[in-house]
Amino acid sequence: MPKKRTQKQYWGVEQEEAVVRYLQSESEDERNKIFNQYLKEPLIIMVESIIRRYKLYRKGQDFNETHTDTTSFLITKISKYDPSLNTKAYSYFGTICKHYLMGSIQKDTKEFNRSVSYEDVYSEVNEKHEQPISVETDRIDYQ
Repeated sequence: MPKKRTQKQYWGVEQEEAVVRYLQSESEDERNKIFNQYLKEPLIIMVESIIRRYKLYRKGQDFNETHTDTTSFLITKISKYDPSLNTKAYSYFGTICKHYLMGSIQKDTKEFNRSVSYEDVYSEVNEKHEQPISVETDRIDYQ
């Protein structure tokens, strides 16, 4: 006998239909109403789930900063979803979130690696005694 779900699904047919209505609406008031009533909470839960499930935490940011940044980015991409392609909005939004977070982490890592200070490298090199340093003492007479 399959295990009964203990949590309520946060994204379903109602949200998929709301995305289509949101995209078809030309009224900003109607879009805000649809977003706040049907999409806001599920998108918040989706972003939180993706960050935690894939451990996509950003260095130098706490969870709330990463969550807010990712949610804001996702909201700017809602209008790019094309329902005529017969894909689920849930999959599209999830992919957008995951790729954005992975790209941000890669960018942060590259920036960190570029900004390694001279003092850090210098002290590390000085601590390694196996690197021989020799000075040539032979003189060359050019007369």
